[in-house]
Amino acid sequence: MSTVEIIGLLLGSSLLSALLSSLIDWRLHAKNYKREYYKKLLDKRLDGYESVEALAREMGGLVQLEDGKLCPMVFASGEERWDRFLLSVFYASSKSFWLSSETSGLVTELNVFLMNAVSNPLDAEVNKDEGLVRIGTPLREDIRKRRNELLNSLYRDFSRLSDIPKFIGELRPDESYFVDPPSKRHA
Repeated sequence: MSTVEIIGLLLGSSLLSALLSSLIDWRLHAKNYKREYYKKLLDKRLDGYESVEALAREMGGLVQLEDGKLCPMVFASGEERWDRFLLSVFYASSKSFWLSSETSGLVTELNVFLMNAVSNPLDAEVNKDEGLVRIGTPLREDIRKRRNELLNSLYRDFSRLSDIPKFIGELRPDESYFVDPPSKRHA
């Protein structure tokens, strides 16, 4: 073998080695990029689910009234506490993009329910604190049921929370929710 052939063989193997190394490096970089992207999406999803879990936790407390009836704590703790609770509903709702369709739908349904069953009638009340107790006490079972639905949905979602490709491919149903307009509230 001549010197030229040996140099040609060395250059060829070096070039092939460099190409293979670059290809492997590129593939690893692409996989790491995808892994980091999925990690960021998972962080967003976790934040959304934490807001729903906090909302469900707020819905769980009960207070025994002087007449012996049980009232959800969010209704019996005054208007300021009620407003903070509504903000937590709105916050969870604002994170609905990162939730499953089922959980997102339950948060939206809760929001609409609270608007129709509580906020709209509460507008007519002079004493908001007393009105909240009067309106909220009969809704205890509805609140309990909606809380349980939210928690059950969260438990189901936890098993597939990290399945980002499935989440990305999930189609959202086109659903509409209606809040009673003010004209119906005071009729």
